Order: sequence, then structure tokens, then C-alpha cells
Amino acid sequence: MVNTKGVHEEHKRSVLKTFSWRIVSTLSTMLAVFVLTRQLSLTVGIGLIDIFLR
Repeated sequence: MVNTKGVHEEHKRSVLKTFSWRIVSTLSTMLAVFVLTRQLSLTVGIGLIDIFLR
């Protein structure tokens, strides 16, 4: 008998980890852009581009 619950939980954890790291990386990119430019509209625009390119 195969333990599918463990595999399912492992997959769920992997998806959650991927999603959380994407959020962290996008926010890091946006923070760097804002610190360098102080332009909120540019920061949000680059953040949106970053989301779609990943």
C-alpha cells in the first residue's frame, strides 16, 4: 500500500513554499526599485512585470 497522504502533503508544502518565495522576491524587487527611484508608480509597474515574468 502506498502512502499517498504523505506525498499529497509534501506537494502541498512545495506549492506553498514556491508561492511564498515568489511573494518575497517580488516585494524585494519592489523595495529596491522604490529605494532607488522613490517613484511609487514605477515601483508598482515593475512589481507587476516581475510577477508576470516569473
